[in-house]
Amino acid sequence: MKLPASVFANVLQIHQFISNFHGCLELSESIPSLSTFQGALLNDSQTSLTVINRVLCHLLNFALKDPGVPNLLKVRTLASVYF
Repeated sequence: MKLPASVFANVLQIHQFISNFHGCLELSESIPSLSTFQGALLNDSQTSLTVINRVLCHLLNFALKDPGVPNLLKVRTLASVYF
């Protein structure tokens, strides 16, 4: 399987991100391999597409449920002082 260098660099960054934050992202399934990512991008097999779609759906659900960082301009201290 061959991907252009820039695409492979992006796949490598995504794989590294998922590997590093697997626990924080609450991924219950195993981390897809680089060849699975490549296979999905090259439309090589239906299995690769299914695995990547499950991971992407989980990441999207996680992003939608995450409240994010509060706006520091609206945060008050205990003394009711705005920052």
